[in-house]
Amino acid sequence: MKKILCILFCLLPVLGGKAQTLYRDQVRIEKESITRNEDNNVLSIDMDIVMQENLKLSSNHVVTLTPFLESNGRTKILPSIVVYGRKREVVNQRNNIAPSENTYSVIRRKHNKEQIINYHQQFQFEAWMRDAEMKLNIDVCGCCDLKEETSGELITRLNILPVQLQPAISYITPQAEAVKHRAIEGSAFLDFPVNQIIIRPEYRRNTVELAKIRATIDSVRNDDKTTLSCIKIHGYASPEGGYANNTRLAKGRTQALVDYVTSYYKFDNKLITSEYTSE
Repeated sequence: MKKILCILFCLLPVLGGKAQTLYRDQVRIEKESITRNEDNNVLSIDMDIVMQENLKLSSNHVVTLTPFLESNGRTKILPSIVVYGRKREVVNQRNNIAPSENTYSVIRRKHNKEQIINYHQQFQFEAWMRDAEMKLNIDVCGCCDLKEETSGELITRLNILPVQLQPAISYITPQAEAVKHRAIEGSAFLDFPVNQIIIRPEYRRNTVELAKIRATIDSVRNDDKTTLSCIKIHGYASPEGGYANNTRLAKGRTQALVDYVTSYYKFDNKLITSEYTSE
């Protein structure tokens, strides 16, 4: 019996995009992305921590930047970034004083210059992290004592949703030829640089997500007992500014996926329809 299949995809948003300014407008967070790998249950955190030109650090001081996750009394401390003033770095080197083991990187502050730390961490996801807040704690120490400490400034709130590709099957009463109609639904999370609408296949986890889309389409195309009747794509864009800009991003990123699928398989343009929703 011949089957006709219609494939539907949902393009879902990831966290991040809009720059977050912390510590009296002296530290900036950009390009934050938090994703969960369904295959191995690993949570990946990527972001740029930017020390702006106006960040002043005394030559004898050291500042420690520590990201952490927090939710309902649970906390996970992530590796710190240690930033030395010039004299403090020299003294520590002479006395063989090393930072703690839970340190991501150690750098010297360059005054009146912007410095960017590309921060990346991976660890096992736990259920309590699903809607946790990611914060940044900032400690400034002098030669012997703590000069200043923040209790943690909010970077973003996690919203980890499971990635699922599950078939949704619906049967229609057959006509004379007893044709079965079936729909396969899937979802994918694609990463886009801030305010851009062009798909970069090698950007972050896009290689994996695009492979999921192709695998779903191929499961239909490679079945000689089926005919692919249509592909419907619905796109969403995570908030990156005003409503008008979000609408532009949702529309443009959805069309980018339509163009990718059409070009990859050389489909007729009439095969694919699309919708988009701005947030």
